[in-house]
Order: sequence, then structure tokens, then C-alpha cells
Amino acid sequence: MAEKIPKTAVNRTDSDIEAAYNNQVAAASQAEAEAGTVTAIRRFTPERLKQAIKKLAKETIVIALAGKDTDHVEATNVNGLHIDFAFYVESVSLEFDPKWTDAIPTGSVFTVDINVSDKDGTNEASILSTKLSVNAGEPHSSTAATAAVISTNAIAQYKYINVDVDGIGSTLPGKGGFVKINGYRT
Repeated sequence: MAEKIPKTAVNRTDSDIEAAYNNQVAAASQAEAEAGTVTAIRRFTPERLKQAIKKLAKETIVIALAGKDTDHVEATNVNGLHIDFAFYVESVSLEFDPKWTDAIPTGSVFTVDINVSDKDGTNEASILSTKLSVNAGEPHSSTAATAAVISTNAIAQYKYINVDVDGIGSTLPGKGGFVKINGYRT
């Protein structure tokens, strides 16, 4: 004779099963999700999944400062672009190609500012409280004596991002170069 299945087991609803699962399997914390080192089974809430996807979906916005044969001059709104998405800025960098012998600024620090404005150029504001710089003779901002400080991480949708060159090399002004804005869409 076949074993009789208890009626309570047969009539379980999806929400009953989900509740039982949630009580047995702990949700991953933010720290666990970011570290990725916990080997125990964890469930992810929709919020954690969204956070994980954002962390994986990194993007870089690149703004060229000038051509490789063009000496830099101090100027506002050297180059820029419109974005049609909201963006969260995690880091910024400035770099010159070390293969071009006269591309790297020498004699003094090369400094830029990153600004965000409405599409028509109004309401412009810097996203940096400490400007982005490259030390004289160096190709990259990662070695700068003073690191850039991002004061505004969130850039709203439909904004214009532009770069000002606020300081150039006094011996060689520098050529080419580009600013990288690293982060993710929100």
C-alpha cells in the first residue's frame, strides 16, 4: 500500500514555500555581497542583486583634451559631451601617453577641473573639490602629489560634462591627454 502524504504538505502555497526558504537561508549582507568571500549558501534580495549588477556594470567616460600634436593652453570648456543617462562617479583620472616624448607636461603641475551643467551650459558646477592633476614629468594622475577629491558623485540624466584646463606645464605645456570618469549608470 502506498504511503499517505500528509494533507498539509500537498496544499502548500508558493508563499508558504518561499517563507520556509527565507527562514532557512540567510540573506547576504552588503559586506558579504561585495567581498564575495563567504562560502555558505546565501540568498540575494532584489536590492542586493541590483547592487551587484551595478558593481559589475562599470563604465568609463573618456574626454580627450587635445590632439597629440596640439600644445595645451589654459582654457575653459576645452572639450565635453552630453550624457543621456544618470551616472555615479566613483573615480577620475588624467593621463598622457608616455610614448610621445613631448606629450607629458614638464616644469609645473598640469591641472584640470571637471564640470557638469545643463545641456544649454547653464548652472555649471565642478564635481571636484580638489582638482585633478598630473605632476610635472609624470604621465598619470595616480602619482599626483595631491589626489583629486570628488565632491559630487551623482550626475543627473541629460547633463553636459566638460573639462577646463587650469594649469599647464611651464617648460613643455603637454599635448594630447584625456580625462577618465569611472563609475556606473544609475
